[in-house]
Amino acid sequence: MQYSIPQFIEIEDKVIGSLTVKQFLYLVAGGVFLLIVWQFADLELFILLAILTSAVVVPFAFIKVNGRPFQVYLLAMFRFTTRPKLLFWVKTKETPHINFSDINKRISKTKESQLSQISEKEFPRSKIRELSHVLNTQ
Repeated sequence: MQYSIPQFIEIEDKVIGSLTVKQFLYLVAGGVFLLIVWQFADLELFILLAILTSAVVVPFAFIKVNGRPFQVYLLAMFRFTTRPKLLFWVKTKETPHINFSDINKRISKTKESQLSQISEKEFPRSKIRELSHVLNTQ
């Protein structure tokens, strides 16, 4: 039985008309806020807050910067402005010296122990020499 593989997993599903769930929720939140302001504020304050609310809600719902949602862009911009721009490297300890001869000795001991476990009944002497030659040259 063959199964179909999803192709466009980065694209959000359009649930309500041509809007995704996120876009719809942003617009609903802005609308609810404006409905509450309409009940408690006069007309001039409502118009001012409606302009400000739409200036915030519309970019969050619809605008993408370089293919990324606006909220991701806004977070990256905030992190860029708050984090330091100049980094300093401070050496705290000396770099440990690696002795490669010890490592090579350990590797050769493990190879020898592995080869000694193979009995001569399984491999004739010529095959063992050939195998050791291949291991030593590589």
